[in-house]
Amino acid sequence: MSVVKIKMIKSIEHFSEIEKLYGEIWGSFNKVPLHNLITVARNGGIVLGAFNNKEKMVGFSYGFPGVSDLNSGNPRIYLCSHILGILKDYRNLGIGEELKWEQYDQARKIGFSNIQWTFDPLEAINANLNFHKLGAIGFKYSENCYGFINDNLNKGIPTDRLVVDWDVNHTLAQKKSLISSRRGVKEYYEVGKVIGTEDNLYWEVGNIEETSGDIALKLPIPKNIQKIKYSNPDLAKKWRNQFREVIQRLFAKGFQINDFKQSKKDVNHFYILTKNKDPKVPVE
Repeated sequence: MSVVKIKMIKSIEHFSEIEKLYGEIWGSFNKVPLHNLITVARNGGIVLGAFNNKEKMVGFSYGFPGVSDLNSGNPRIYLCSHILGILKDYRNLGIGEELKWEQYDQARKIGFSNIQWTFDPLEAINANLNFHKLGAIGFKYSENCYGFINDNLNKGIPTDRLVVDWDVNHTLAQKKSLISSRRGVKEYYEVGKVIGTEDNLYWEVGNIEETSGDIALKLPIPKNIQKIKYSNPDLAKKWRNQFREVIQRLFAKGFQINDFKQSKKDVNHFYILTKNKDPKVPVE
């Protein structure tokens, strides 16, 4: 049973709550300007709030129309999902997933065919949500996307991001069925080797040129990069740089991220990559 209700945000009072909520999540010096939220909502964007049983807002998301392929003569409009945030005491309760599925439903009703967003690829919780639960794909990497940000979650290492694409051309029931059907891959080639413990984890990458398109790949990341950033900042930077190099080389070879596996027995989690067999998958 859900612990929250998801609502479209329309009132200035609720927009003001989001402005304050952003500061609580990312640090008091950070805010989404109130006028920005209102303008987004009134011009084709989707702003959502998650409310507990006392009608307190504990999470939110917002996105706005984006355009790609500007110089192609056939520009493509999609929903750019820019921010999703949840108060610390309400995380790991499925609220992020609920916000995304409501966003999916609203985007489909408006007429968007895709939703795109970015996230830190070393954040395992977000990776599991985006690929395993929502069934999005990862196809592009952006180095230090937002520059260096000194907030609660990003400080210490470059703000590299994965670009995620989510096809919204199916009903909710159809989409969830498609997600379940693509989890049948059983055989993987593990890229490199990890050694150490969860909080002191090293990756020996090896030769990725040996990878073949005939088999799915397992690409490791730490279970908790925030702990590593706190205890060993240099190791966190090494993970950033190694993952950056490997994922971009694999994307260049035609691989894309299709799933994410959380492991109880291993000291790390894994991305699952396969060769992109659909040339229609959008790449900016």
